[in-house]
Amino acid sequence: MIVPVGSWPEVHARPTGAFAPTLDSLGWGSGWERLPGGEDCAAFAAGDRVVKFLPPDAGAAVRREVALFERIRLPVPTPRLLDRHTTDGWSALLLTRVPGRPIGQVWSALSEAERERLLIAIGEVAAVMRLTQVHQEDPVIIDTRHGPEAEAWVHAHRRALGPNALLHGDLTDENVLVEGTRLSGVVDFGGVFVAPPLVDLVSPGVFLARGRRNRLRAILAGSGLDASPELLLAAHLLHPYSRLPRDLGFAGLPGDLPIERAVALWGG
Repeated sequence: MIVPVGSWPEVHARPTGAFAPTLDSLGWGSGWERLPGGEDCAAFAAGDRVVKFLPPDAGAAVRREVALFERIRLPVPTPRLLDRHTTDGWSALLLTRVPGRPIGQVWSALSEAERERLLIAIGEVAAVMRLTQVHQEDPVIIDTRHGPEAEAWVHAHRRALGPNALLHGDLTDENVLVEGTRLSGVVDFGGVFVAPPLVDLVSPGVFLARGRRNRLRAILAGSGLDASPELLLAAHLLHPYSRLPRDLGFAGLPGDLPIERAVALWGG
């Protein structure tokens, strides 16, 4: 495999043509087109195959994802590993292509009833995901990055959040795929982590539910979980990718709300 020269941000920003020597050197086919999104990888598709290209500092995520391909069994299609190549730390994974379009591309065109049905299906995926066997290398989330007040909140509710499980962590936007109004697959398992099951509902709760009560209830119903507003916020604060001011803004709320007010208004 021919590895590109430059930092990952520089490499990631290059057009598809700049990756041609690397893709050609793999011998996995031709006619690759760049797939949208992805900050930690560059993905390309041709026919029923996908190449996922990752930099050296993503080595741990690559190992986790490769190991997970052997143990993940969700109620919707997920990628399967066909081949793998590593050179100087750079990794390329050849995967089967999961059918469908990213849910973020169609969300605005759906009716509210269609959105609720899809959120129920996402909750069902999360319910099965948390049954996946945890391995020693899976990172465990034990703390919040939102400061002392949030740390105290999470600590006060940690026991009520329940035991840890393996979570996808980002069931939304680019990683949940749909065909029409049907959930058709889930991709990108490089960011999995171990945390209370409710934490896996944070990403769809922010980016798709936008904090709306009927949508949050749909995700919870599909997941088989129940939670008070206090627990929902504790899970939110524990999620490693959450950014509370931004997330409150998605729900049309001021980003500087005290935690107690956020609890009262999230899901309203």
